[in-house]
Amino acid sequence: MVVEKDKTEECYRILEAEANKLIESGEYEPLEIAGVMCAQAIKIYKTALKPDDYEDIMEAIFLGRNDVQEIKGPTKH
Repeated sequence: MVVEKDKTEECYRILEAEANKLIESGEYEPLEIAGVMCAQAIKIYKTALKPDDYEDIMEAIFLGRNDVQEIKGPTKH
């Protein structure tokens, strides 16, 4: 599966903006939103990938867990 970088960046910005709107609304806590986003991502990976590829990406996520940067933008926590 090949993903175009500009479409990935566009999708990232759209989802980031929507998450920020939910946070700024005060109706949802950032951790609620993060949990839902994480669960949805895992469901998409499980559905779209072959089993070996799914295991590889889940391992890569686990191994890269300390390389994640904090959000630069509006948050409420």
